[in-house]
Amino acid sequence: MKRSLIVAINSYEYEADLRGCLNDAELLSNLLITQYGFHDVGTLVENNATRERILHALTNLLAVDDDEIDPVRHFHFSGHGSRVMDRDNDEIIDQADEVLCLSDYRYSNPQSYIKDDDLREAFNIPSLNSGACRLYVTLDSCHSGTGTRSVGESWVKIEEEFEYDREVSLAASLADFKLGDEALARYAMGREASDDPSLQEQASNGTLNVARVEPDNHLLFSGCSSAQKCKDAPINGGFYGAFTFAFVEILRSNPNISWRALHQQTLDNVKNYSQNPQLEGSEITKDRPVFS
Repeated sequence: MKRSLIVAINSYEYEADLRGCLNDAELLSNLLITQYGFHDVGTLVENNATRERILHALTNLLAVDDDEIDPVRHFHFSGHGSRVMDRDNDEIIDQADEVLCLSDYRYSNPQSYIKDDDLREAFNIPSLNSGACRLYVTLDSCHSGTGTRSVGESWVKIEEEFEYDREVSLAASLADFKLGDEALARYAMGREASDDPSLQEQASNGTLNVARVEPDNHLLFSGCSSAQKCKDAPINGGFYGAFTFAFVEILRSNPNISWRALHQQTLDNVKNYSQNPQLEGSEITKDRPVFS
């Protein structure tokens, strides 16, 4: 059985609104149901997508019945993304946790975002650890490369239309947070944790690779690297995430493509948006047909 959870947020209480995330959800939901035979596609949108509801829905999503045959699960997020300072020392390169920003996002309120650590914990369950279930995660938000769109620098004008960055900048996020911590102050000014220029350059252009063991049943496909921004852009008469739109269009044309080939085609498709989609998973998983 194939099941999916899609979270999409356009409207933000304290940050710049986006325009394409709900369109992403509709586009992707239709693809999953009509082309890939997903039995259950749940959605949480706007202010209904609270931290508690998302984590609870993830728990339900990942539940696998004993008699379930070939379970496949999918989680997608379209919305703002940002970074918060890492406080448990598990982020070696940039000392920051990537986060999915909810509609009431504030850096000072941990209930208003979901960290990559939260997703890692949610996915650390027997059905995934044993290989009984396959999980595919797609993220269309800024700084999503290790997760799991930015705030502050909310848009730039492109001819007569606007492209919106799905990002909340850390400096802007800290505006409502009392800075008593020297490390936070340094990070707010954009200082990287690593002083190695080569690592900084690789992190900024999305080519930094950190060695780790990837399970054969878990894959992350994100719209950009952890140092980049995903674009919320005018496409075909509407607004969509550039990554999600490319993802769906490619799969419409080639439904049996592998994740690896999809990644390469998506890279080519969104190169004009200055974002490099990232594919993380084992080599075995990357060569599987999408959503199989």
